[in-house]
Amino acid sequence: MSIVKIRIYRQEDDTYDVEFQRRSGDAVTFNRSYDMTSKFLMQRFCPLDFAGQAQEDFSDGFNIPLPIGSPTSDSREEDMLPLLDMATMNGLQAEAAMGLARKAKEEPEVLCTEAVFKEVQQLLGETNTDVAYPTACLLWTLAGCAKAVGFFVATGMLPLMISQVQRQPAQLVQKTLAQAVNLATKQCAGQLNRPNAALVEQLNTVMQERGIHDEVYHTLQEVLEAP
Repeated sequence: MSIVKIRIYRQEDDTYDVEFQRRSGDAVTFNRSYDMTSKFLMQRFCPLDFAGQAQEDFSDGFNIPLPIGSPTSDSREEDMLPLLDMATMNGLQAEAAMGLARKAKEEPEVLCTEAVFKEVQQLLGETNTDVAYPTACLLWTLAGCAKAVGFFVATGMLPLMISQVQRQPAQLVQKTLAQAVNLATKQCAGQLNRPNAALVEQLNTVMQERGIHDEVYHTLQEVLEAP
């Protein structure tokens, strides 16, 4: 295993620099991955005289087929695995949260699995704004996805979200997370067997905290007043 960080920089002349960094793990794996990727990028984006040689090296050395057609549901779910792994690694959680938040906007259904929700719970426990804010945005987006409704209830995500509203020091995170709680509660109303005494008590407790901002208070008040 090797943990790699890749940055892509766009230059003024519309060319791109791609930077690879080995953060930890096996150096041989890193070098092999770098070699494969660089040849693939050369074949796709470099001038023809370089691309032809890159194609020959790429095919002879690794014999990996290029993707054809639209990705299947299984392949899209496999694409999520690196982000889910990063969610448990210190120093990479902010990037994992941002990556999952972007994915939620593009294909929210792909994130509607028990495995994803369990890893998001790990991110939800972080108070660092770099992790907490994209996680709150991720949950707000998923709260609007019909397929995600059951997972908010089955995984116990809603009580965790409410408790994190109280714990988060940043107003922006509090506000976004409260909006996610509001939307998720409305979406999940049919599965919560309302009135849900435990959630009502938890909301009342959070709303009495001194650190809760007025806008957050009113957003949570809407949850209590919802039919």
